Amino acid sequence: MRWCVRVVWGLAVCAVCLPDAAGHEPPVKSKAKVEFRWLEVRSVRGLTDDMGIQTTCRPELMYPHVKPVLTNPDVAGTTMTEHDFSTSGLGVLYIVELRLTDKAREKLVKEAGDRPSVELAVFVEGSYSGAWYFRKAEAAEFTPSAGFIPKAEAERIVEACK
Repeated sequence: MRWCVRVVWGLAVCAVCLPDAAGHEPPVKSKAKVEFRWLEVRSVRGLTDDMGIQTTCRPELMYPHVKPVLTNPDVAGTTMTEHDFSTSGLGVLYIVELRLTDKAREKLVKEAGDRPSVELAVFVEGSYSGAWYFRKAEAAEFTPSAGFIPKAEAERIVEACK
């Protein structure tokens, strides 16, 4: 009989201590953090990350600046496109085009200084998601993107840049 009382007592304690899961929504993920960072061909103490990244633009490692030049609020709008690579075994992946505000484009021109062309990387949640050549002469048409990524991540980026 004593063990029965202990079991009932244990169940009662558990019922009081554990939250009621009914009617609770799953935790909502925070908005995706999108950053645009300049890239350098070598590590510069205090300016760039110590660890380089492999981009599609160059065969050697590139070193992203520690501080972003642009972030989510600098994105005026997005376009998400689907790319089906199922025939090659990669499945369906997405690209999110990131249209920058005019103010963001002006900032890039100013921050590029006397360099006519500078490499700029897109990071989502701290992970590299693409690199682009920013050319001051073509600043008005500059539209970087993040991809090739799963649909859920692409949708999260779109939502974060609204």
